[in-house]
Amino acid sequence: MRPSAGAIRVSADPSFRAGAVMSLQLYRDEAVRQRSAAEASTLQNVRERCERAAQAWDALAVRSERADAARSKAASEKLLLNSSENPDRGLAASIQRES
Repeated sequence: MRPSAGAIRVSADPSFRAGAVMSLQLYRDEAVRQRSAAEASTLQNVRERCERAAQAWDALAVRSERADAARSKAASEKLLLNSSENPDRGLAASIQRES
């Protein structure tokens, strides 16, 4: 069965993190946009609201970065745990070369 034209495709490759990168960039762009709006505003309450929004977008960006780092660390640890010591698979050979 073929997916429909509007279907979302999910990558089987765990290193495919385009969505996370896009979200992180979105958070940073929105923080910049809110700060610009705060600077352009003549009303104090609007400036304060925009600054709070910018701080919230910055917090989302930091949270996203931490989550990405934790995900990467977990993936690399999983890769090391699931590695074979069979010389045909290369792990033992790479360890011997480093020594």
